[in-house]
This record gives sequence, C-alpha cells and structure tokens, in this order.
Amino acid sequence: MTHALDRRQFVPTRPVPDLPCQLHFEPLRPEAQSVDIPCDSRGQVAIDALGERLRNNYFFARACIGRLFAAPVLRERTPACQIPGAA
Repeated sequence: MTHALDRRQFVPTRPVPDLPCQLHFEPLRPEAQSVDIPCDSRGQVAIDALGERLRNNYFFARACIGRLFAAPVLRERTPACQIPGAA
C-alpha cells in the first residue's frame, strides 16, 4: 500500500494566521514531498485555523513520523518558504 499526499492539499482553503515559524516534516524517501505547517515559536499548531486539507496533511505527516517522514523540525518562516495563501 502506497501513501501519498495530494499535492493540491498544500494550499490552504482559507487564510492561516501569520505565524513566525513552521514545522517542517522532511520525507524519508527522496521522491516524496515535504510538509510545512505554520506554527508559533514553541511549535504549537493552531489546528482550528488551518483549512481542512492542510489540517489533514498535518495529521497524516505526524502519524507517519518514522515511516514516511522524519521528526518535524521547527524553522523560522522566511519569505522564500511562506505557505501560499497565508495571511
């Protein structure tokens, strides 16, 4: 069974809060895509503020740590890594 994220799911369906950081889930396979989720400086995600697709990607990535993704890394958000549709 292959698990794959729908690439369309990386664009939030509604604006996400302007948060200073992001949780970066690096894939364990080179052909897979990473997942970046906006969060505060402590790594806390405002789940209720995420669109359904982005929220599902977050839950999926978190559930697949060690199988499909490495443990998330807290990163500062920069203009180059802003999430499309973020406020």
